[in-house]
Amino acid sequence: MMLPGLLLMATAVYRLNPDVERGPRVVLAVLAALLAICPAGALGGAIQVEILPH
Repeated sequence: MMLPGLLLMATAVYRLNPDVERGPRVVLAVLAALLAICPAGALGGAIQVEILPH
């Protein structure tokens, strides 16, 4: 149900970054779509990675 919106968002992110090479641009678009699905989970995971001792 959310797939068309996520696809549109990923396409927009992909096209708004023409100065980036194709591979990293695809990764950026996919990450942006995943962050749109679960921003709190992604933020929590990033915080947890920074807090945990290495």
